[in-house]
Amino acid sequence: MQPTSSTKTREDPLAFYKSLPTADVTGICGNISDADKQLNAKIFFFFIGPIGTFGSSTGRHLRLTSIDVYHGASGALEARVILEADVTEEMCNVYGIVHGACGAYMVDVGAAMPLIALGVAKGVDGSGVSQAMNIVYHNAPRIGTTLRVIATSITAEDKLKSGRVEVWDKHKERLYFSGVHNKISVPPPRGSPIKSHL
Repeated sequence: MQPTSSTKTREDPLAFYKSLPTADVTGICGNISDADKQLNAKIFFFFIGPIGTFGSSTGRHLRLTSIDVYHGASGALEARVILEADVTEEMCNVYGIVHGACGAYMVDVGAAMPLIALGVAKGVDGSGVSQAMNIVYHNAPRIGTTLRVIATSITAEDKLKSGRVEVWDKHKERLYFSGVHNKISVPPPRGSPIKSHL
């Protein structure tokens, strides 16, 4: 007898990420399990990419500090992720302030993380590719500033996902930039170890 779709074992959409090297999660707070913190960290480092890929030098300065998944006011599952980074010279323009493209990169990565955290909580791949980003630059952080990236999910449906990001000075009540990032699930490139979920 051939297995029917209802009797087939469901393939784990997070299997590839689970196979990645272990990450240090000792500095991550939040209400999720250590196993889920570990998986979120693995996915985070996978998308930061190896040295030489776009943005990886900036991404390696970002530190995951907190991951929370909870039911919001609407009753829907939501996530909040906090990252921190110290502004270095390589993040800055010739005036010694964070380059706009670097700020956009932080909004991109920041907004992705609560969507990934929701995916982990639901047992699905919460990643996707950028569809649209709207960023407002409120102030200009300088070299030596410690940034606090506060990212929250807006929605995380099957194909369309949105996250909100605010980047603050960790030690002052100063907002540097904020943004909303819309992402969409698409099939991975041919030969990719990550399976499509469309």
